[in-house]
Amino acid sequence: MKIKTTALVISLALAAGFAQADVTISGDMTGGVKLDDRGSDNKDGVYLDGTLSFDGTHKIDAIPSSIIWRLSAGVNNSSGGSKLDDWVSVKDAYVGLQGDFGTARMGRLMTPSYDAQDALFTDTGLSWLAGDYGLGQATRINNIVRYDTPELKGFSAGAAFGFKDYNDDGNGSGKTYDVAAKYKLAGLQLDGTYQKRDGVTDDLTVGSASATQTFDTETYYAGARYELQNGLGFTAGYKHNMFDPGNAKMEQGQWLAQASYKQDKHAVYLSYAKLDDVSLNGAKQGDSGAQAYVARYNYSLNKNNLAFVEGRYVENEANSAIGAADNAFDYSGKAGQNTSRVMVGLKSFF
Repeated sequence: MKIKTTALVISLALAAGFAQADVTISGDMTGGVKLDDRGSDNKDGVYLDGTLSFDGTHKIDAIPSSIIWRLSAGVNNSSGGSKLDDWVSVKDAYVGLQGDFGTARMGRLMTPSYDAQDALFTDTGLSWLAGDYGLGQATRINNIVRYDTPELKGFSAGAAFGFKDYNDDGNGSGKTYDVAAKYKLAGLQLDGTYQKRDGVTDDLTVGSASATQTFDTETYYAGARYELQNGLGFTAGYKHNMFDPGNAKMEQGQWLAQASYKQDKHAVYLSYAKLDDVSLNGAKQGDSGAQAYVARYNYSLNKNNLAFVEGRYVENEANSAIGAADNAFDYSGKAGQNTSRVMVGLKSFF
């Protein structure tokens, strides 16, 4: 969707929404200075990434529920371009119903499995190799129906069905099935997610190469978190990714571990990720794995703003090419070279 058309649609929707609904504006903006070692070249500079969301709620008198909607846009400078299309993208655009029964939504939004992992690892330094890693994991689906249960004795779940995935040109087909579940008891939290995509057409970019492909994927995650009353926390999980374009079924497992400590305005996260060797049509590809080490420190300036410093380091095996940027496939060097990122910045919530 072109940005001019997007702006018109959002403007018309907001004009109607503000007049008849309780509307809130929310979002976030992260800015920082980063040093990126991508193997054969660097990509240093300023980092900007943010979201602006408009949420509406219409209470329904006949039944104890509300019609809800959201329109949101994202801002990111990673493409390096100067045109508005290079900076701004459409994020969520949905309408739904919310009540004691839970929340049902339809339109364009993220899947339950991504949101579950995002809640675990965002602003800890590990999200790029946890929730974001794996084809389809960080993708909004244009034609999705999603239902999330209310929390019941510590248990909650979500399920979604995507009728069709579109690439950037509006073409494509395929279906997406996605579920996530969470259980909380005192300081213990258990998470499980599963996503299956059949016959999806999408634009895939690895490094500087981009191509449109039709493929199947299957991804699942299982993990546990335990937080002690003294501020210590521990998270561990396993994630498995499968990608099959029809001629080469590739699979890879991930082992994730994180220790955290929170006290007053301070939060420290130490993370480790191990990527297993890739399996190609059932045959293990030697030295195709990687190990990543991440350290992050957050300082809360107030309830809506934090300052942070973060370091990432990836040890690639001889046949692996994983980058340390937000997109782990944004890597320009030869296989086997180590990559890293150091960033200092601010994040503001509103």
